[in-house]
Amino acid sequence: MSALQALCKPRPERRDAIIHRKGAQGWKVGSRKSVIEVMQLLSGAIGALPDVHFPKDGDFIFVCQFRHEQFEQAKTLAIALTRRVPEIWLTLGRLFVHDGKFYRRRRGYMLQLSPATDVHLPRAMRAALRGIA
Repeated sequence: MSALQALCKPRPERRDAIIHRKGAQGWKVGSRKSVIEVMQLLSGAIGALPDVHFPKDGDFIFVCQFRHEQFEQAKTLAIALTRRVPEIWLTLGRLFVHDGKFYRRRRGYMLQLSPATDVHLPRAMRAALRGIA
């Protein structure tokens, strides 16, 4: 988000946010294996999950498509993945997930993120996370 803010609203003090970046998230060699492993562990605990796709081109490292009814499963998966691979950020609709915590844009359109304190998991989903993340 800091890179997007520096590009959309350029100011000299924001330049440091992107000047030495390579433009990619911290995706390590074993991260793909960790994503697949977490998906397999969670599918046994919370039900069938959609397939994960790793596109070669595009803006995303991996993609999962959930139906609206599966939103609780998607939140659970996002928490587990960002805890297992803490250097990545995930998007889940209008929410951003990093290190097991949910964030959203401040006031809907601003480029600063604020913690989303009203996003919670049901008890069954929290129980499923105990042994995984």
